Amino acid sequence: MRNAVLFLLAVLAGVSGCSSAAIANFDTGQKPKMAVFLRVDSTQADREAAEAAIRALPGVDDVTFVSQTEAYAKFASRSPDLARTVKPEDMPPSFEFTTANLTAYNKIRNGSFPDDVKQMPGVADIVIQCATLDECKRQLSSPPALPR
Repeated sequence: MRNAVLFLLAVLAGVSGCSSAAIANFDTGQKPKMAVFLRVDSTQADREAAEAAIRALPGVDDVTFVSQTEAYAKFASRSPDLARTVKPEDMPPSFEFTTANLTAYNKIRNGSFPDDVKQMPGVADIVIQCATLDECKRQLSSPPALPR
């Protein structure tokens, strides 16, 4: 259930950025988003460590903590029928962030951070939005399988 909630939240929150609507409205000026999803049972120390790791990355521009309540509200606004199947406390908190430019984004995405952050206590996953229209089209043409 936890993996399915992470997957649906990422897609519905727009972090993945890959949908037919996203392609139709792709904005080359928009900064790609990344999100570090925390485990529901993460501690305050886990959250602080994850936030510090994100803020320490060169070129990180904007970091926003999304609480379980806020995550549920986003989820419910985009998919009210599915939202009835979960409670706010089922939703993972997360940190959403952008970078100052595409160079910084690529360094983070292609560097060790995605693998390193997944190993941190309290971290469930990282989702990285596509950065270009072609990348978004490739991701849409071969969508990931639903987590088991």
